[in-house]
Amino acid sequence: ASQQDSCATAPYVKLTSNCLVAVVYLCGASVPSLLVSLYRHQEALAIYALPGWRERLRTIVVCGALEGLGVALSVVILGFSGQQRMSSVAAALMNSTVAAGAPCLIAVIFNEPLNFLTKLGICLVALGSSLASGEIDKKVASVTKQGQTYSPINEISSVSNMALIIGSFMVGILWSFGCVGLRYGNLNVPETFACTWPAATALVTYPACIFLPAVVSSMLTLSATDRRLDDLDAELRLRAPVAFACGTLTGTGGLLLNYSLSLSKSTGALHAGVANGVFLLATVLLLSTIYNETLSYIQITGIAILAGAIVLLCMA
Repeated sequence: ASQQDSCATAPYVKLTSNCLVAVVYLCGASVPSLLVSLYRHQEALAIYALPGWRERLRTIVVCGALEGLGVALSVVILGFSGQQRMSSVAAALMNSTVAAGAPCLIAVIFNEPLNFLTKLGICLVALGSSLASGEIDKKVASVTKQGQTYSPINEISSVSNMALIIGSFMVGILWSFGCVGLRYGNLNVPETFACTWPAATALVTYPACIFLPAVVSSMLTLSATDRRLDDLDAELRLRAPVAFACGTLTGTGGLLLNYSLSLSKSTGALHAGVANGVFLLATVLLLSTIYNETLSYIQITGIAILAGAIVLLCMA
């Protein structure tokens, strides 16, 4: 009975832990913007008092909330897809969708022109992210280990798998709205506030992004039993500090992206494409180095495609 309770508790603890870690990560990501805003607090308060900035506030918050919905949904989907052995497919689809979705949404919403090199680079970033992540390798290896032949058609043969695929695609789209909100918030920035405006805008985005994941985490935590809380506490002690530190580093990169968006007039989609490509490439290389993972031929191909896509976007 004890073993059965442990098996039943494990998925719940993992799901709740992932939700809480996502919240901790996002809190860490808000730190750089908070520090800049505090350091230049007079300028930040002046920005918040501007009618032009207040007009953007509702859209910025809505975009942040949509991204937060994507974060919460991704945790649930990845938790459920793990039980269906579809987590690799879901993760690859989320990465490739946001890689292409963010720059495409920015281009469409803000009517930014995309030349051939930019379009090609964005498509290659999406393709490279799917291959370099190693998620496809995991799925192929899992199916092959069972003595079966891998076929993508088999992945969508059931209603549950189709729902997971559609949900993963929607997660990528929702994540993309985070970049849309940042682009809108950093359009036509006054030169007098050029150093503080991006940080002040990002600082408003993070609470909106954190809200829904925090609500889901709170609901799961409050409904947990004492035993589950003990298991959850043990897991968070290991993961939360690392998540917060990684979030802070990611937030620093996001702040730099905000500055580049504030300086661009009609190249927001291009900047988002380059940022996504560099982020995904750096993620794969860092993970393979830190965890001493051997890269497969598919991953190496994906890394080469990502590198080529970044070069193309820089030339566009």
